[in-house]
Amino acid sequence: MTQSKPDPHAQRVADQERVKQKAAELRDAGKATAHDAVREGEQKYEETKASAQDKLASARAQAAQTAQGARDSAVRQYDHAKATVTDAAHKVEQTYEDAVHKTKEEAQSWNQWFWSWFGYGKEKADETKREGAQKVVEGAQKVEKEAGKHT
Repeated sequence: MTQSKPDPHAQRVADQERVKQKAAELRDAGKATAHDAVREGEQKYEETKASAQDKLASARAQAAQTAQGARDSAVRQYDHAKATVTDAAHKVEQTYEDAVHKTKEEAQSWNQWFWSWFGYGKEKADETKREGAQKVVEGAQKVEKEAGKHT
């Protein structure tokens, strides 16, 4: 036989070797692509993680700032309320003291009026007693005078 025709068995073995080599190349390319995809995924994960941590830190800072603002506002409102209560208490005390003073003045005024009225009545009674005594004396003198005429 002449060697012009290739051997089908050798051809098949060569094809199998090429297929094995191509399969190995594709497998290696697939592994490399998978490794690249994993690395890219890990890189994106790290970037996303860093971004999330930055956002979390920013949110925490903003929350702390808001909490401090609320705390400061509450303290200011408390101090204002405390000052208002203190002012109100002072006004109540002042009003009470004014009322006590006015009541004492009124009591003294009524006391003076009462005693002046009572004094007027007493004076009037004393005057009436004197007048009565004077009339008794005049009556006694009249009786003596009359008795002196008859004796």
